Amino acid sequence: MAGIGFALRRLAQRDSFGSSVQAYGYALMISGGPWMFTVAALAGAGWFSRDLLTIEAQPRFSIIIIYNFAASLVAAGPLVLVATRDLADRIYAKNVADVPTLLFGALGTISAVLAVTGLAFWGWVGDLTIGERAVAYANLLIVGGIWIASAFLSATKSFVAVSVSFAVGMGLALLLSGPLGARLGAVGILLAMTIGLAVVLYSLLACILAIYPDPVAGPALFWAGLRRYWEYAVAGLAYNAATWVDKWIMWLSPGHTTFIGSLPAHPAYDAAMFLAILSVLPSMALFLIAIETRFYEIYLEFYHGIAAHATLAQLKALHRKLVAGLTEGIRSIAILQAVICYTGVVAAPVLIDLLGGGLEMIPIFRLGLLGAMFHALLLFALVVMSYFDLRRPLLAVCVLFFVSNAAFTWISVVAGPSYSGYGYFASALVTTLFAYVLAARNIKQLLYVTFVTNNCMIRIR
Repeated sequence: MAGIGFALRRLAQRDSFGSSVQAYGYALMISGGPWMFTVAALAGAGWFSRDLLTIEAQPRFSIIIIYNFAASLVAAGPLVLVATRDLADRIYAKNVADVPTLLFGALGTISAVLAVTGLAFWGWVGDLTIGERAVAYANLLIVGGIWIASAFLSATKSFVAVSVSFAVGMGLALLLSGPLGARLGAVGILLAMTIGLAVVLYSLLACILAIYPDPVAGPALFWAGLRRYWEYAVAGLAYNAATWVDKWIMWLSPGHTTFIGSLPAHPAYDAAMFLAILSVLPSMALFLIAIETRFYEIYLEFYHGIAAHATLAQLKALHRKLVAGLTEGIRSIAILQAVICYTGVVAAPVLIDLLGGGLEMIPIFRLGLLGAMFHALLLFALVVMSYFDLRRPLLAVCVLFFVSNAAFTWISVVAGPSYSGYGYFASALVTTLFAYVLAARNIKQLLYVTFVTNNCMIRIR
């Protein structure tokens, strides 16, 4: 699945500063496209709505977007991880004829789940007009499709086409926000956002199908992957729910605000945390271009040594090389994220003021940056576990992330408003430490894990 990373690395290695800037710009768009799109479009739509909407109407479209992204991300979690693993298996086996079937099997599954839940939710909840309900429902289905399509992007090398898809969709959403907002109000801005997202989704699908043009069969193939890789499905659900559970709890805590009838939110906490989590994007870009590609080369060298019947001494040497590569990658991400975190903590008052936030957002934002620093390291550990097929440890880490984030956030709510943000920070710290203990223990015993724990014949017996 590191294919697009190799293409970007070749671009970054050209003897030109502009090529490096382009490579990391593409990597930012690919690794964090949906998040960047949402934040930029929400910010732009919010700017347009200042003169077009009343103060009461301004948050309507943003609350709908936030709820749709939360619901669709959690619903897509199990499907994305299973689709990624199934796709990786087929690429490794050089049998990619079923990739379109996997893609549309996952799209059909997420659409069915969101169609039912979305109809129940937006049909009955909230003080919405018919037009707002219809656009909110369509927006939910489109966002769910984008999460699924994003899982297949790493297997392509069309980084320009993918980046252009996000850029055009975002630009179109901003361009339409003014005229549609002036004509239709809040539902017009929501419609502009939905049109932009639809452009992103169908452009991404076109990119994927241009690479994998084979015919599509039924969804049974994808459902078989769900049964085969159920640990990944549960881990994906737990991890994506963990990224939102602190916000759900804060939505029901003292100080929350209710919008469009009965939908709770905590604007100060939500805005501070959304801004803080964006700080991991540079680390994700670095991982995509430099770290994962280098690790994958050493990883292949190790397993090719096994396939070539290397001696024990040779395998131990390759094992040491693999551990050294992982250590270097962890150090690179830790240093970059620490610098970003320190800069953000120092500049927090200025950043929050520029964005028009209140003073209460500053401590939350700072704690969010600290939590995001460990969150970036946690993502690295989860990817490494997935490479070595450590399904049960991966599942344990994701479940711990969900449980600890919920527990610590609830404790912070009980402690009082001055402790807002401590829950996410403590959860990210504890989960990251636990993940690295599990990963280190398994990687230290990698030869035993390879020949015994992950031996297919032993599993069958």
